[in-house]
Amino acid sequence: MTQLKQVKLKFLLEKSKHKNKSHKKRYLNKINKKAEH
Repeated sequence: MTQLKQVKLKFLLEKSKHKNKSHKKRYLNKINKKAEH
């Protein structure tokens, strides 16, 4: 039971990390596009 909880937590952590990474990338792309114009 506790092990399953740990695995779930780990999974959610990795998921949020990945989400933040892709969000950052999108944000940087937006800035780059603005700078080009």
